[in-house]
Amino acid sequence: MIDVGKLLDRLGLEYKIAGDDYIVKCWHHPESKPSMFINIEGGFYHCFSCHSKGNLFTLLWDHLNISGLDAVEYLNQFDKGGFTDEEMRVYLENTIRNRSLSNQPIEINSIELPKHEKITQNDYLKTRGITPRDMISLDIGIITGYPYNNWIIIPIYFKGILRNYFLRSPNSNRKLYGKYDISDILFGLDSADNFSLPLCLSEGIFDMLFLRKAGLQSSAILSNRLLPEKRFHLKSYSEIVIFPDNDENEAGLHVIEDSQNLLRHTKVSVAVLPKGINDPGDCWNKLYILRESYNNRISLENFLISDRYTEWLLSDKGRKLEDK
Repeated sequence: MIDVGKLLDRLGLEYKIAGDDYIVKCWHHPESKPSMFINIEGGFYHCFSCHSKGNLFTLLWDHLNISGLDAVEYLNQFDKGGFTDEEMRVYLENTIRNRSLSNQPIEINSIELPKHEKITQNDYLKTRGITPRDMISLDIGIITGYPYNNWIIIPIYFKGILRNYFLRSPNSNRKLYGKYDISDILFGLDSADNFSLPLCLSEGIFDMLFLRKAGLQSSAILSNRLLPEKRFHLKSYSEIVIFPDNDENEAGLHVIEDSQNLLRHTKVSVAVLPKGINDPGDCWNKLYILRESYNNRISLENFLISDRYTEWLLSDKGRKLEDK
């Protein structure tokens, strides 16, 4: 049986004991007094402020960004005596190489990555809420050569194979993908392997990261189009939850439009962020907003007849899409 208290110590969570529970500060929202209760025996938790719930597996995802078989292996090793700090570092660095649904070795020679160095510290990423653990789990690096010197690089794995990479400038906020095809790739889908749970879809990698930190199984589309090759991989999930960017332009409309083609296969819902918040990445320090949007999601059919969708269509850029 997992010693939940020792696991909380390993994760750096301060706690007090109250009856059958540990009490900690909820990591999904800012608070001065602890409101998260974690069962001492089983590790099930519930926040009585934001009402987020979970278990040992979602706890590991929230704090270490590991899930599925990786989480099972982590708990097995922890139960045998845990990890030293060095063992944990190595373990986290290797998790991205254990995310294939088919459990096949990753073919790291399938594409060529620009010359780069791995990082665990970066001022630009820090301002966006990206922690050292996040940098390790996403295998983030810094380009060390022309023409993208000092740009952020994130390798893109899909079905256990290195397929592409994402680049972002820390100065101009420009972003681009490598020269390789991404038409069928859903970033993070390899580790989103619980088909009985809803799968949340966002447009960007960092958006996906914070949805996962909010306790939501998620994957990134890597574009503003949910193409047929991508939709093919989503049919087996019990529900698809779209988190469209909230900028009232044709990009968000494209995702909504494309997702209608999933209705014949599975349930589709839409989680609308509050006005003034552009995308899930804006909620890096307010994860409870993502949970609230998720909990208040509505069916795609109802969203298409909602006032919010009508406002979207009547926006200037939305009108251009409607006229095509």
